[in-house]
Amino acid sequence: MEIIKTYKYKLRLTNVQRQSFEQWLGSCRYLYNIGLHQRILIYKEVGKSIGYHQQAKELVQCKKEEELSWLKQVPSQTLQGALEQLDRSYQNFFNGLKSGRTVGFPKFAAKHGFNSFVIKSVKKDTYNRILIPKLGSIKYYNSRELKGNLKRATIIKESDGWYVSIVSEVKHISTPAIESQEVGLDFGVARFYTLSNGDWVENPRFFQKYKEQKTELQQSLAKKKKGSHNWLNVKRQLNRLESKIARSRKDWQHKLSTNLVKQYNGIFIEKLKIKNMTKQAKPKLAEDGKTYLPNNGAAKSGLNRSILDLAPFQFAGMIEYKCIWEERLFAAVNPANTSRECSQCGHTCKENRKTQSAFECVACGFKCNADENAGKNIKGRGYTSLQSSQGLSLAA
Repeated sequence: MEIIKTYKYKLRLTNVQRQSFEQWLGSCRYLYNIGLHQRILIYKEVGKSIGYHQQAKELVQCKKEEELSWLKQVPSQTLQGALEQLDRSYQNFFNGLKSGRTVGFPKFAAKHGFNSFVIKSVKKDTYNRILIPKLGSIKYYNSRELKGNLKRATIIKESDGWYVSIVSEVKHISTPAIESQEVGLDFGVARFYTLSNGDWVENPRFFQKYKEQKTELQQSLAKKKKGSHNWLNVKRQLNRLESKIARSRKDWQHKLSTNLVKQYNGIFIEKLKIKNMTKQAKPKLAEDGKTYLPNNGAAKSGLNRSILDLAPFQFAGMIEYKCIWEERLFAAVNPANTSRECSQCGHTCKENRKTQSAFECVACGFKCNADENAGKNIKGRGYTSLQSSQGLSLAA
């Protein structure tokens, strides 16, 4: 089975290579902005914009002009990648209009907001080097073996240096699961998740570990003059801390999701809508129409932070593609009333949920941990979903 895998490494650049990457990044940002400016002007003049192919043709002519000859120092496919990125922004905007989603119109790229460019031709060199156009061999920290047929690479500038993300086509042989059973997985806040068989994992609370440190940096940043040397220094420290939190969370989720997929023959999860889950509490207007009643806004804000710190959508995505790689059963089901429905008799009412953690059915008397009960319901709905979509015969 051929799968697409991404390998990310930190680069060990020379001063010349670092300067070249800075120039390439600036050139791509310039091309993105000038391309956006051209599309806006043409639309205002004729009522119709131009597309990627037209701009790519004009790019060839621009590189021949003396005042833009510096564009020749950047690989042509990298420049094309900046125009493709602009075109995707336009496509996302118009697709959002058609589907009713809120997608903003493309904006001009700021210096600190444009941090990556594409290398479409990348080859292996030695065990810790890759070859890219114009610069030749560049070194990286070989944190894991680079395998497969390399397709393309993205060079990324982060707060602590330059990284390369390489897309590769790899031959993968799936392995049988350790256990033959399938499980339903329910996300929580006190617990990161609870399985239908009763197993659960504690919430690691990555944000809480660094909350005080982050608060101190934010307060220090607020006292500095924006754009000053000291402001930039503190901003850099804050960015590095946020990157550390995100990487710690992602690394932990990768290891956890890999173990889950290796352990079980199938995993069923909730179809999450994080945007709806993290909405702000609506204000409650008093009867006089002038004052507002308490709406538990502070508690809801704390819950929202906890949900975002969990990053359940990221974890769900990891489980999905790893299930595909290992040929496991997978389904994402509607989460409505999974915590109120009895997994034994099917009776659904809010009185079943006695507390945050206790479930007791008022109809049949079934007692269980509330998250475990939800996991059982998710598992049942997962079977139903697969039976209807794939015609599988499964026994819950």
